[in-house]
Amino acid sequence: WSQIFVEEAQITAQLEHPNIVPVHELGREAGGSHYFTMKMVQGVTLKKWLETSLRDRRSPAQLGDALEVVLKICDAISFAHSRGIVHGDLKPDNVMVGAFGEVYVMDWGLAQLIRSAPATESVEIGRHPGQARFGEGALGTPAYMPPEQTIGVPGTIDAQSDVFALGALLYHVVVGCPPYGGCDASAVLAAARDVQFVPPEQAAPEGVVSPGIARVIKRAMSREKADRHADVRELKHDLQRAVRGGTHLPSRWYPAGHVFCREGDVGSEAYVIAQGRCVAHRTGPDGARQVLREMGPGAVFGEMAVISDVLRTATVEALEPVLVQVVSKDLLEDELGLDAWVGAFVKALAQRFRDLEDQVRGPRSLPPR
Repeated sequence: WSQIFVEEAQITAQLEHPNIVPVHELGREAGGSHYFTMKMVQGVTLKKWLETSLRDRRSPAQLGDALEVVLKICDAISFAHSRGIVHGDLKPDNVMVGAFGEVYVMDWGLAQLIRSAPATESVEIGRHPGQARFGEGALGTPAYMPPEQTIGVPGTIDAQSDVFALGALLYHVVVGCPPYGGCDASAVLAAARDVQFVPPEQAAPEGVVSPGIARVIKRAMSREKADRHADVRELKHDLQRAVRGGTHLPSRWYPAGHVFCREGDVGSEAYVIAQGRCVAHRTGPDGARQVLREMGPGAVFGEMAVISDVLRTATVEALEPVLVQVVSKDLLEDELGLDAWVGAFVKALAQRFRDLEDQVRGPRSLPPR
């Protein structure tokens, strides 16, 4: 293991990146033992940081901070891949988080060399790229391990393996535990080999995992490499898009028959359907119920009353159990800047739609507020 120790120092020393802890010196003591010195990191492991800084996964601010850490980890791993290095053991225990947002990927002891970088940029340790540093046998942490790593065949670990492990690490961040758990090590390894884990949207506290985040995790953790993200940059891009697309929005399950909006009421929330179906209806001139439309995943409703401060013009209720993302009036005002010029345009457009509807339907007779 002396050679492995030296190679770890050589690998880390050549990965000069803000999110990889630098190595300052590699040497040998008088007795022959090797040592290397690294920058002293003031912080805690990501596992410990999650326990203290992500106490409430329903908190948009706390969850947002945790996802920013994951994005920085992606930067470090993407850089390593560009230099021909696969980490091989990504997990919360191998990431350090400082008090001022510093994030360092640590412990490159199981790193592998891959052919993915120009000769002038690749890390050199005295082995040819692709030459295995270890013999056969599963090395790493089964709780976060891609299936190909459980087999332990040299040459099967590559950048796609780190993509899987990043998905598993993201799983831990949003769910609160690794995808594969338990006290029986052989059972955990078997679960990792078979890629048997509870989907994140089911394992996490209700309303924490948005459909976008769940898709990122499940794609990264696909059994087949071809089904995963092409590289870490693509994974990061999808994660950023999922965050922008509503990770910060609270999600709630409602039973069939639940009434979200009632015709004539004041509106303070809008909704995006994530799962299930709803129906929108209103009262016709003769007092009969008029079905306007049925809505499924991706549909938005309730936004007009929130934007333009008018009464609800229809009733919306769940046809089956429904998962929705909730957009509050305050959040919508913050995102759109309804007091700014963009908000003025949105409000004007909403009012014009309402005026057009009045012309088509005629004067509305609405219940009192």
